[in-house]
Amino acid sequence: MRAAVVSCTLALAALTNMAAARTLDFTDVRRIVTFSDPQLSPNGRQIVYVRHRTDFNADRYPGDLMLMNIQGRHARRLTYNRRGVASPHWSPEGDRVAFMAETGKESQSQVFVMPMSGGDAMQLTHAPEGVQRFAWSPDGKRIAFVAQDENPNKKAIEQHLDAFEVGDNDYLRTEASVPSHLWIINSDGGAAKRLTRGTFSLSTVDPDVGSELSWSPDGRYIAFNRLPNAIYGDSLGSVIGFYDLRTNRLRKLTAHSGSEGDPIFAPRGQAIAYGRPTNGDITAGSGVIVTRVGGGNGSDVRHNLDRNVDAKVWLPDASALLLLGIDGTRETIWLQPLNGTAQRLALGPLNVAQLGNVGRNGSLVFVATRSSHPSELFYLPSLRAKPIALTNDNAFIDRISVGHVANVTWRGPNGFVEDGVLTTPPGFTKGRRYPLVLLIHGGPQSASTQGWSTRRLLIASHGYVVFEPNYRGSTNLGDR
Repeated sequence: MRAAVVSCTLALAALTNMAAARTLDFTDVRRIVTFSDPQLSPNGRQIVYVRHRTDFNADRYPGDLMLMNIQGRHARRLTYNRRGVASPHWSPEGDRVAFMAETGKESQSQVFVMPMSGGDAMQLTHAPEGVQRFAWSPDGKRIAFVAQDENPNKKAIEQHLDAFEVGDNDYLRTEASVPSHLWIINSDGGAAKRLTRGTFSLSTVDPDVGSELSWSPDGRYIAFNRLPNAIYGDSLGSVIGFYDLRTNRLRKLTAHSGSEGDPIFAPRGQAIAYGRPTNGDITAGSGVIVTRVGGGNGSDVRHNLDRNVDAKVWLPDASALLLLGIDGTRETIWLQPLNGTAQRLALGPLNVAQLGNVGRNGSLVFVATRSSHPSELFYLPSLRAKPIALTNDNAFIDRISVGHVANVTWRGPNGFVEDGVLTTPPGFTKGRRYPLVLLIHGGPQSASTQGWSTRRLLIASHGYVVFEPNYRGSTNLGDR
């Protein structure tokens, strides 16, 4: 009997070791859930976000609009069987949520508005070419949105008279790039009103380099990227455009001739922040310029922070901004006062994938990964607090043996300390020889980080060491 017990114990131990030794494969990848677009409610008690899963059989990546109560961390779905769900935004009073979803035979994205007291979402817009982005007015009575114009040669194209001049467009384009313009509509429905027109555009085609729309706190102005046209190759001519709803006039914010983007009004007062490369040099990192609504070029608030800024969000009192960027091989967040030194938030091993918004109570929601765990939703009750994981939808990954990911550094030819990411396979033995895979990031304005990477971990699971160097000129170590 004792021998039988020992045999069973040994067998169970062997099975446990086998289970622990299982490495990542493609069937696991199909199960991975990702998150995007987290938004805190105005009272800071709830979060809406999009939860994405893989539908491998249908070759789709559907997303569901989700609502979570922060206190109980209970999440429930708000949408069912809607395609292309994206970009949820609370109304200023928190009584409604607007989001985009695809509709019709052409699967065009439109804006839907859902009452939080119950009931189905109402389709608000009916733009023939779909909606690209939108924003609530400060009083919640209107929604501004960007939509592409219909092709003026649509009938000729339908008759196969579709020749066009490629110009600075992508060589794979099959039709002329048509401008996108600004529209406005009452948030309870009705006819949309066009605000801008012309050959300039609020976005480019393939890829889209337009910015989100931003309303001034008094509801008078709407700020956006104004591009020379819809051709991506000409997008360096982007400047900040202002539409004045009182005078129905359009003007520029600054005297710059290009390389501006992503304007965001401060939630109070007259300040506005926008992105521009350091000293206007397009090969340099993106700074954060703050100026006033009255105009002027403004100044970069990154006083001591020599890092590229990927995203930014104002604090509710407009005293500082949160900046998202890469520091070495970590994707992190800094608190940047308008007049002071940037402070990096204490986020531990997290790599921030997407910033949400800052609640009126000073809380923050964001999406982040770890080197060994895919994306989850995280919450900071205050900027000095430790991150709280609100989801654990990818818990199954923690039972799988994945490669070890680490930061490595070396000195380049001129003594500059460069870095990269080195991933060793599961069961790595020091001193043993392994085949090496070199993964070099593109861009070239980009960088490799320690955040979750399915590709690197799948390669490592087959016994390879993976090296991802951040060559000189990457966006993770400043303008030096």
